This record gives sequence, C-alpha cells and structure tokens, in this order.
Amino acid sequence: MPSDEEATLNAGGMAPHGEGAASNAEETASNEERTSAEATFKDVTGTEISVALPVEKVACLTEICVDALVELGLKPAAVTAGGLAPEPEFYGEEAASLGKIGGSFFEPNLEDISLAGPDIVIGLEGTHEGLREGLAGIAPLYIVQPKSMQESIEFLQHMGQLTGRVTEAEAAEKRLLDKFNYYKEHSPKDKTALVMYGSDVNFGIDTAGSLVGSVLAEVTQYPWPAPEADGGHQAGGMAYSLEKVLENDPDYIFVETFTFSPDSQPLSEQFKTNAVVQTPRGEEWTGS
Repeated sequence: MPSDEEATLNAGGMAPHGEGAASNAEETASNEERTSAEATFKDVTGTEISVALPVEKVACLTEICVDALVELGLKPAAVTAGGLAPEPEFYGEEAASLGKIGGSFFEPNLEDISLAGPDIVIGLEGTHEGLREGLAGIAPLYIVQPKSMQESIEFLQHMGQLTGRVTEAEAAEKRLLDKFNYYKEHSPKDKTALVMYGSDVNFGIDTAGSLVGSVLAEVTQYPWPAPEADGGHQAGGMAYSLEKVLENDPDYIFVETFTFSPDSQPLSEQFKTNAVVQTPRGEEWTGS
C-alpha cells in the first residue's frame, strides 16, 4: 500500500489569473477541459505506478479486487474465471456481463485483458509480477498482497481514492468493523479453528500470519503460528501435514479446494477416506 508520502495527486494545467483573465475565459475553459488529474504511488513491490483519475475500468486478477469494487458500488471491467463475481453476495447474474479473462489464475490471457480496455490491472504478489512487461502497452499493473484486515481496509481506501468513491469506501469500512467487533465481543473463544487449502492431501494451511488466519486468531483460538518464510498461495501460508494438524486437534476445519478440472474431487471428500484422519474418537470428517 502507498503511504501518504508516496501517494500524490498531480493536476496538470493552470487557469489564467490576474489582469486579462476575463478576456481569456474561452481559453481557460479549453485548458480546464484538457486538464486531467493523475495519481502516482508505489505498490507492494516498490514499483511506481501512475494512473489518470478517476480510474473507471479495473481488471481483476485477484479476488480482493472484486471484493473492493463491489463494496464501492462498481463493476470490474474484467474478471478471471472461477472467481467470486457470480456469487449472489457479489454480482450474481450480472457477472455474466463482465469481461472474462481466460487462461489460468497464474497465467491469465493478456489478450482478454487488453480487450477489456482497463485503466489499471490488479494482481497478486508472488503470482502476477511477471505480467508487468506484457501489460506495459495495455495498463499499469498494481500488485497487492494484504496480510491483515487493516491492510485490506487500506487497499479498499486506496481504491476509493483512485475511483472517486471515498465516501463509499468509508461506509464499507464501518460496516466491516462494526460486524467484526460484534463477533469479537460475542465469541466464547473456546474453540480451535484451522483453514487449509489445496487440490489433494498434499495441502497447505493459512497460519496466523496470513490474512484469513490473523482474522480468525482475533475471534477464537488459532494455534498455527506464522512461518519464517511464506510458502503458500498467499502470504502466511505454508505446507503442512495431517499428523501436525491432529496434534492440535482443531474443533473446526475450513477447507478451500483448488480445482484444476471439472471432475476434481473436493479436498474435504478426499480426507474422508484418508486413514490418518480417522481419529481415536472415531469421529467422521466434517471439514467445511
């Protein structure tokens, strides 16, 4: 996220003033029409980015972009397949009208991005940096990687500034914090949770150093400390084993399934038949 010092808004052009200003009214109007504001800031990789304001068309390569735009009352110019956009709490049936970015999450189709004509493209650190050169003639690439709720809010605030939706961003932040603080206050904090992800039993977990893990750690027990180095699909993720999971014996396990084909078996279904999961208590696997 850009700091206050790094984010600057630069207006081009100067309106005439002083003697003779009235006689130059027509020229003034013409100059103001040509005048455009520009935002210059650095993304999480330290790359300097400049965009004309307000940003109107955003291509989303990562879901925090979709999440931010729906909170701002905006629609993405294009989204990747298999993302959150079609979900009812996001765009529902309206998602069918959004531009579609083919390819994979790791290698999105640059031609599809170009066809959407975005003003800016939002990508994820550790995944999309390599696209910067290919996008050079299309739109600036803004790489993000929020590691906490606060950093997510800061991204929302910045998108509000770029799109001219500051009021909407402030309202969305208040809704989120009101709900989050309610759950913090009312949680008994006596249950242990875990979030894991993968396409097969060689899975990873979101530790307390991840965005998801850090949020859960504030409302309940989350005994999965951050790793020394990131090793997952997002910051704070790491490879793990079932044996280690069962050592902590979590009360609730949330499973994120990564699928690479239509007939892929959900990760939770794979665990149901895994011998290691059959605990001494004989409990059935109930991963979500």
